Amino acid sequence: YLLVLQNAVCAVRLGMKSVASAQPTIDSASQDVNAYYLKLSQEMKENFGYQEVLPLGAGANGSVLLCQNDLEVWTAVKVDKPDKIDQFCDRDPQDQLYLRGEGWYNRYVWHLAEQKGLQEEAAKYFQKQVTIEGNNGSRALESDYYKDGTLERLMYSKYWHDLQPVDRAGILAQIAENLLRAANLLQRLGVEYSDWKPANIAVDWKTWEIKILDWGLCAFHGYHHDLPTDLQMTIKNRAVSFGEEKER
Repeated sequence: YLLVLQNAVCAVRLGMKSVASAQPTIDSASQDVNAYYLKLSQEMKENFGYQEVLPLGAGANGSVLLCQNDLEVWTAVKVDKPDKIDQFCDRDPQDQLYLRGEGWYNRYVWHLAEQKGLQEEAAKYFQKQVTIEGNNGSRALESDYYKDGTLERLMYSKYWHDLQPVDRAGILAQIAENLLRAANLLQRLGVEYSDWKPANIAVDWKTWEIKILDWGLCAFHGYHHDLPTDLQMTIKNRAVSFGEEKER
């Protein structure tokens, strides 16, 4: 987890391009990407009832959208990224293996926290995802929207670029302390979080509190006897069995 901060600092030292704001953006130069998000936005409105849908980010296995519901509340919603842009509306909703796995992993982390009476502490450091189902049977993961964005976005921001080195060091120290506390909590729960990187750490720019995002690469040590039966699965060609001890 300390490499998260090291990588972020290295990115700044290498002079990577800053951006003026932390608002969601889309690469307007790419017609394929525009077409994908236009189709995805319409699909989310029709099947999940969102009023507004904006692109927020994308990873290797999913796209994250900023969605406004009928109560005018903005949430972050993650959907599977299809192998090809034009396959989103045609794919089998039951084939969303990566998305289902991430939702189940996150749910089990919270299950462990509840068992150990650590829900309040988990709420300080962990994202909580809820699996939602659309009218056509497709699924998505909904969570709170962290308006200040991720540690990666902070490092590329004009705000960070304009800070004095001593101020940056103080901020990084606060973030590092919170990361250590979050990592300690994961260890107490028997959770191996395997995707540490600046893009997976949400940061509050006022308090420097953090939230761990993206639970798709989790592994668990112990506690397998009480796992809900629907969590026994194989995902992304990687056997994941919590019914017995397994080294990953």
